[in-house]
Amino acid sequence: MDTNEHKLLLKKEVFQVVGCAMEVLNRLGHGLLEKPYENALVVEFGLNGIPFKQQPRFNVIYKSVRVSEYFPDLIVFDRIVTAAGTSFAGRSSAKANFRAWKAASPSPGSRASLRISSGCSSATL
Repeated sequence: MDTNEHKLLLKKEVFQVVGCAMEVLNRLGHGLLEKPYENALVVEFGLNGIPFKQQPRFNVIYKSVRVSEYFPDLIVFDRIVTAAGTSFAGRSSAKANFRAWKAASPSPGSRASLRISSGCSSATL
């Protein structure tokens, strides 16, 4: 498979988010719970002029009935759902997180999901 034929969705935006995540991980280090990383990302996004929403609420609708609410950690650039985590084990939950957001979000177009883990030496995508 020629991976060069595939384009990374939202490449510029994803690189900016990963850069902020690396700055947070380099400053805070490893071993904290998830919330400090999420809040530090909020600070870093603000310093870099990156638009974000922290824990926005989305209704989950089934057959015209609201059955639940979904609120991801961060939505960046109105297109990237971002979850700060503490281990690589959260990979399957990150996929579920993205599917839930995609189903509940009114935003059309290309979207991406990033799981940022402090449990290893770099951001996990």
